[in-house]
Amino acid sequence: MHPPRRPDLREQRRFQTANADLTATSLRVNRIFALAMPVLMAILNLSSVAVLWFGRRLASEGTMPIGNLTAFLTYLMQILYGLRHEVEEKLARLPLRSWSRCAANSDRR
Repeated sequence: MHPPRRPDLREQRRFQTANADLTATSLRVNRIFALAMPVLMAILNLSSVAVLWFGRRLASEGTMPIGNLTAFLTYLMQILYGLRHEVEEKLARLPLRSWSRCAANSDRR
C-alpha cells in the first residue's frame, strides 16, 4: 500500500479560494434571507389585516357576505404563501449554483 498523497500547494490554494467563495456566497444568501423573510411576512400579515379591516366594514353594512370575505382572504393567503415559498426556494438554490460553478471551474484548470 502506498501512503496517502499529500495535496500540493496549488491544490491547497485552489481549495482555499473555492472555500472562501462558498463562504462569501453563503453569508450573502443568509443576509438576504435575514432581511427578505421578515419583510415578506410583514407584507403577508399586513395584507390580511387590510382585507379584514376593509371587509369588516363591507360585511357589517351588508354589501358583502361573510363567505366572500373569507374566500378572498383564503385566496390571498394561498397566493402570498406560494410567493413566499418560491422566494425561499430561489434563495436556497443560490449557494448550490455557486458551488456547482466553482466545481466546474476547478475541473477546467
